[in-house]
Amino acid sequence: MNVEPMLNFALLDRLINNDQAFLLYKEPQSLHPSLAVFSDSSIDYLYHTRELNGKSGYVFAPFEPNEEHPIVLLKAVAFFSGETAINAYLEKIVSEMSLQETRFSHSVVLVADKKFARKSYETAFEACHNAVVGGDCQKVVLSRKYSMERPSGFSPARLFQNACTKYAEAYVYLFHTPKSGTWLGSSPEALLMSHGTSYQTVALAGTQASQPNTEVMWDAKNRLEQQIVSDYVERTLEEFGLNPEKQGPYSIEAAQLVHLKTTFHFEMSESTNIGLGTLLDGLHPTPATCGFPKEKAMQLIRRHERHDRSYYCGFVGSIGVEEATHLSVNLRCMCILPTMLVLYAGGGVMADSSCDLEWEETESKLQTLLSLLT
Repeated sequence: MNVEPMLNFALLDRLINNDQAFLLYKEPQSLHPSLAVFSDSSIDYLYHTRELNGKSGYVFAPFEPNEEHPIVLLKAVAFFSGETAINAYLEKIVSEMSLQETRFSHSVVLVADKKFARKSYETAFEACHNAVVGGDCQKVVLSRKYSMERPSGFSPARLFQNACTKYAEAYVYLFHTPKSGTWLGSSPEALLMSHGTSYQTVALAGTQASQPNTEVMWDAKNRLEQQIVSDYVERTLEEFGLNPEKQGPYSIEAAQLVHLKTTFHFEMSESTNIGLGTLLDGLHPTPATCGFPKEKAMQLIRRHERHDRSYYCGFVGSIGVEEATHLSVNLRCMCILPTMLVLYAGGGVMADSSCDLEWEETESKLQTLLSLLT
């Protein structure tokens, strides 16, 4: 049996240091990573999801596109599958790079005092909770940002490898472009998957800590939260005339957490006359990452979250590559800066939500990536 070697972490990190655009990723349940490399001329920046209609390539999209955080659409100029092929390419390309490494720079992020962060979260939670209790929204997804100093000897590529090993069920990626900076994530949630004319999307909401050898029980709050997302996805697909087949909800385990999941299968061909960007615009963001109704929840997020979500809660993957689409919601992710790591996590605020419990849920989600640093 041929055993693939480990990825060459030092060479992968050199790609970042030299500002080379690339996407390194592992599909759920896959044993081996793939690497797509891009030239500056192969990168397009889009400002609305519908602009993806008729396009193909690799996509890194923000929660809400704007001038600072556009949708990044890239065409691979080189593609390699498996550790052996990736390492061989890296040995060749890095040897041709300048020995003078250039460090990219992005806005400075200050490490927030945890007491201040908790107080800011409590203030935002109260405003969102009041809106839900008052009937303005059924659900608002409130997120928080956690910033920390980059540990000595930190390697983005090694963290990617650790995530692949620990979270085999997740879509794991390491992404860099000069415009977006460097991001790493481990997502349990597919946004849109297709092969040929067969498509699949999911509703994923409701969270609790995994308890080994214990039957999973769901309270009314988590069941309702999942139902809101499921109803939204089903209604959106039906409005496009896609008539999905639904399976679920059922429990799935991702990292140290358990979620409720409903899967939707449907067919979509050229004769359906629906652009993929148009469909994504209808689905994204779902109530799992934004809330419901969408626009009212979005207004509350803009008003009360004290940080820019940037690419957190956006989506990442491929669209129309070899007649297939593989897009995942950008969850359990971090932005990697030269001296800082910025992590993101969120949870759904419902009428019977507790601020303490919601805070603890975000702590558990942050731990997905923090645990890889130890």
